[in-house]
Amino acid sequence: MARKYSGTNQETRFSLGAVPQQPAGGFSIFAVGRIDNTTDTVWQTLVAWMSSALAESWWIERTNGGVLQFGIVNTLTVFRSLDGPTLTDSDGWFIAFGSKAAADAARCSKYVFSTNAWSHTTGALSNAGSPSDTPRTLGAGALAQIGEFGASDDLNGAIQAFGYYDYELTQQQVESLAAGLYQALLLDPKALVVLDQSATSQVARDLTGGGANKMSSAQLEGQL
Repeated sequence: MARKYSGTNQETRFSLGAVPQQPAGGFSIFAVGRIDNTTDTVWQTLVAWMSSALAESWWIERTNGGVLQFGIVNTLTVFRSLDGPTLTDSDGWFIAFGSKAAADAARCSKYVFSTNAWSHTTGALSNAGSPSDTPRTLGAGALAQIGEFGASDDLNGAIQAFGYYDYELTQQQVESLAAGLYQALLLDPKALVVLDQSATSQVARDLTGGGANKMSSAQLEGQL
């Protein structure tokens, strides 16, 4: 079971119990999902972590050019990103992954369940060196948002789970995510949420149960 998004003004938001940082030593995010419509030349958000004003954020999205993108922004004018593998509806269920190292190195990866195949793209983030790698906090009102970035980039598809690590996963660790949620937990996530509720009124919770890391639902608008 997963939470379905129609592509028009649907999202799932989580308020963050402990405001996370974009660590100087690197971090990783992933989502398990499906894209249902790739004919529209629009951006589609899988998962984004953001401040209330969007000035600090990091995300994995499908671009309007049809590729997976991992990106960060520390101001509203300077974006840093790495484009990865293509992402289409023909992929079916997939894992989308993005990570950043201590400096400008990044990874953007995709795993397709039906073919049991990983695709990896590594390289330097665009706009290298700006902004700096100083840890950035998201601040009060921070959100994890599924299906939209702010009020745009609407997902036409479904998300089953997403997670966040406060360190850069190795390629071996990344590929181990295909083994399932138990393996994802063994890698010590700071958040791991499964959207398997039977009704949108039910709260989706952080499986890490980490107290300060726990997330609470603020808005559940996705269709099942």
